Amino acid sequence: MNKAEPLIKNFTLAGDRMSQYMRNKGWATIFFHEGKLHQADSVAQLAYNFITTEKGFIEKYRCSTLLYDIHYAKSDYKSALLYKKIQAQYLDSIKNERDSYELNNLYIKYHTAEKDKQILKLNFENQLVNKTANINYLNFINEQVLRKNTDLENDSLNKYNLIQQQQIALQQNENIIASKTAEQAKSEAELQKQIAENERLQKEQKARNNNFLMGGFILFSLSAYVLYKRRSDKMKFRQKELEARNYQTQVNPHSLSNMLQALQLAIIKNPAQAENYCRSMASLQRDITKYANPKRTSISLTNELATLEKYMRIQQEICLYNFTFHINIAQEIDTDSVYVPPLFLRPLVENAILHGISSVPYRGEIQLRISKTKVGYAYSIKDNGIGYAKSIEQKNTNEPSFGLQNTKDRIAYLCNRHKIKNEFSIQVLQPGTLIRFVLPQLNINSI
Repeated sequence: MNKAEPLIKNFTLAGDRMSQYMRNKGWATIFFHEGKLHQADSVAQLAYNFITTEKGFIEKYRCSTLLYDIHYAKSDYKSALLYKKIQAQYLDSIKNERDSYELNNLYIKYHTAEKDKQILKLNFENQLVNKTANINYLNFINEQVLRKNTDLENDSLNKYNLIQQQQIALQQNENIIASKTAEQAKSEAELQKQIAENERLQKEQKARNNNFLMGGFILFSLSAYVLYKRRSDKMKFRQKELEARNYQTQVNPHSLSNMLQALQLAIIKNPAQAENYCRSMASLQRDITKYANPKRTSISLTNELATLEKYMRIQQEICLYNFTFHINIAQEIDTDSVYVPPLFLRPLVENAILHGISSVPYRGEIQLRISKTKVGYAYSIKDNGIGYAKSIEQKNTNEPSFGLQNTKDRIAYLCNRHKIKNEFSIQVLQPGTLIRFVLPQLNINSI
C-alpha cells in the first residue's frame, strides 16, 4: 500500500477551506500522474466540493480541468463531458471577470484623465489670470494635456486590441481541444469496434469448428428423435381412438338401464298407456342402437337434437317430470353440416333431470344454447334444479355420475385431438346448474 493512501481519510481534518482545497488538489494531481485514477477522482471531488463555495473562478476552472482529465483517462466520457462543460462555464466567467476588470481600469483612467484635464485647465486659468502675458507657458500646458490624452487613448486602444486578441486565441484553443477530443473518441470507438469484430470472428471460427465436429452426431440424433416421435404419436392416436369407441359403447347400457326403470314405473302408474310408452321407447332405442355403433364416430347435429327431443318427451310423458325444454341455436349454424360425437348431449340433460329438477316443488326448466366460436361451437345446458353441489350431497358420494364423467372424458379427448383449449365447466346457480363447453368443428367420422 502507498504511504500516501491512508492520508486520504484525513484530508478534511485541519486548516481552512482554501488550504484543504490546495492540499486535496495537490494529492489528486499526484495520484493522477501515478495512474491511480479512482483515488485521484475521490480526492479531486473533495477539492471541488471545497472550492465551489469560494469566490473567484480561476481555481474552480483548474479543479474542473483536473476532474475532466481524470474522467477522460478513466474512459468515463459522460462525466468528462460534464466537467468539460463546467470548465467552459468557469472559463467564460474568468473572461467576463477580466473584461470587467479591464473596463473598470479604463473607466478609472478615463475619469482620472478628465480630472487631470480639469485640474490643468484650472491651473491654466489661474495662471492666465495671474500671468496673462505668459503665452509660452499656456502653450506648454496645452501640449502636455494633448500628449497625455493621446497617450491615454493609445493605451486604451492597445489594451482593447490585446483583449480581443486573447479572446480570439482562447476560442481557437477551445476549438482545437474540442476537435482533438472528438478525434480521440472516434479513434477509441473504431478501436473498440475492431476488437469486437476480431472477437466475433474468433467465436464464429470456433463455432464452425464445433459444428463441423458435431454435425454428424446432431443429424443422427435428430433423425432418431423424429422417427421415435412419429411412432409415439401414432401409438397415442390409436390409443385415443380405442378410448373414444369405448366411451360410445359405455353410454348405451347405462342409458338403457335408466330408461327401463322409468318405463317400469310408468306402466305401473298408467297401464292404459303402456303400448304408447313402449312404442316411444322402441323408437328411441332404435336411434340409440343406430348411433352407438362403434363404427360410427360422428353424427349430424340435426340427428343428435332429434334423438335428444325424443328422450325429453319420454321423460315428460313416462316419468311425468314437470319441466319445459328449450333449444336455442344461433342463426348462422347449419345443423345438417355440423357433426358431433353420437349421443353426447343426452347424459348431460339426463343428469339435469334426474339430479336437478326432479326434486324441486316448482316447474323445472332446461335450456340448451348452441353458438359458433372461432375454434368450433359453444354449448351451454342450464337448469333451475337443486344445484350440482346439493345433488352430490344427496348421492352421498363425491364422485360425479357415470354419464357426466363419460361425457367430460369424450370432450377432453376431442379438444386434445384437435388442439384447442378444454373449457368444460360446471357453475352453481341460485337456483340450478350451468354446464359450458366447446367442441371443435368435426367432419364425418373425424374423431
